[in-house]
Amino acid sequence: MIGSRRWRLADELSVDQASQALEPLLVRGPALLGDTTSRIPLAEIEAQPVASWLAVVRVTAPRFMPNPYDDTRLRAHFSLRNQSYNLSVSDRSPWVEVARRQHGAAPSSDWYLTVSLTEPYSVTSACHKLVAAAIEIPS
Repeated sequence: MIGSRRWRLADELSVDQASQALEPLLVRGPALLGDTTSRIPLAEIEAQPVASWLAVVRVTAPRFMPNPYDDTRLRAHFSLRNQSYNLSVSDRSPWVEVARRQHGAAPSSDWYLTVSLTEPYSVTSACHKLVAAAIEIPS
């Protein structure tokens, strides 16, 4: 939580406006947040800080599958320049519940995914990559 006041929606962007804002920021891959793994060991981050903790990618036909460790969440399976990724989804937007009930239905459209690094996870001593937000791009 940031502050004690509730957030309120200030404005919305059309898909075209969002595309114009996001396209120049895209990470082209195949590396994502410094490498092609799903997590970065904390020792590596301490030795050489990552350049960014957020990345925006554009992917085609990602698959959103139920997370085997937590059936209330999803995992995003996608490819970025022939590098496969399988990352947890933390987005809580309404589309997540729909996708969770569809058990891995693969949309054929393109999507913008915001990928972020978690705080260090004590069990693995690593910062894990996850999909923090996803926007479907209508065809």
